[in-house]
Amino acid sequence: MRELREKRDALIAGIEMIERKNSHDCNAGLEVEKAIKKIEMLCDRIADADPRLASEALQRTVERVDLWFEHDHQPHRTKSFPKRRTHISECC
Repeated sequence: MRELREKRDALIAGIEMIERKNSHDCNAGLEVEKAIKKIEMLCDRIADADPRLASEALQRTVERVDLWFEHDHQPHRTKSFPKRRTHISECC
C-alpha cells in the first residue's frame, strides 16, 4: 500500500511540475505578443513623428546595433547576407 501511495505522490508532483511549466510558457508567449504589439505601435507612431524627435527617441531606446555579413562562397561568385542584432536599453 505504501508503494502505491509513493507512486501516487510522485505522479501528482510530476503533474504539478508540468502544469507550472505550461503556465510559465503561456505567460512568456503573452509577454512576447505584448512586446510585438508595442513595437508595431511604435513603428506607426514614429512614422508620423517629427524626424528630430523620432531620432532622439531611438537614440535613447537603442543601446547599440551590431551589423555583420555572412558570406556564401561559390565558384566565380560570392553572396553576402547582412545580419543584425539590436540591443535595447534597459530603461524602457
